[in-house]
Amino acid sequence: MSAALPARESGTPCWFEVGGPADPAVLDFWSTAAGWRFDVNAQVSGYRRGLAGERKVAGFGGPVDPRPPRGWRVYLHVDDLDRALTAAVTGGAEVVHPETAAGPDGRFAFLRDPAGVVTGLFQPYDDPGTAREPGPGRVAAWRLEVADPDAAHRFYGAFLPAFSDQVEVVRGERGWTVVLAAPPGALAGEVVDPAGNSLLLTVGGGTS
Repeated sequence: MSAALPARESGTPCWFEVGGPADPAVLDFWSTAAGWRFDVNAQVSGYRRGLAGERKVAGFGGPVDPRPPRGWRVYLHVDDLDRALTAAVTGGAEVVHPETAAGPDGRFAFLRDPAGVVTGLFQPYDDPGTAREPGPGRVAAWRLEVADPDAAHRFYGAFLPAFSDQVEVVRGERGWTVVLAAPPGALAGEVVDPAGNSLLLTVGGGTS
């Protein structure tokens, strides 16, 4: 039996998903591109989860909106959702989807940060979130692309202490990018599914 993982710190990315119905063509695409298989979250109607081995990595379902430029919504772990939302709004963010229960897994909300990037905040009850062990089909890096990286560090770091240690913030305009370790035989680079959702694949790597 594997040892329990240490708790995530506030500001650590903990989940990512494509909102709306789980399109079979999209699931088939990621089955090939990322090596995922899928299960059903029996607690949340219509929600599907991509698994690398036995560990869950990403989700398909939930609210249709907001939909970020690359399609995937990234969630940051918070210990206290209400307090985090208050701090975010004080720092110049706008709440674009109010606090919502995710069945027994936890509760979440979406904000638009001062740079215009949509970010989810997730307070889990007892949920391990995205797999943290390195390996094919698992997250190798979480990257935020914004015009002013220093401002992003100041905004998130003011109320989410782990953010700057866990997220690569680079100069650009496209918001969140998730980088996956490519499955065997896959080439590195950006991959885009039939619905226009895109991830980056890298050869090797993983997240702790």
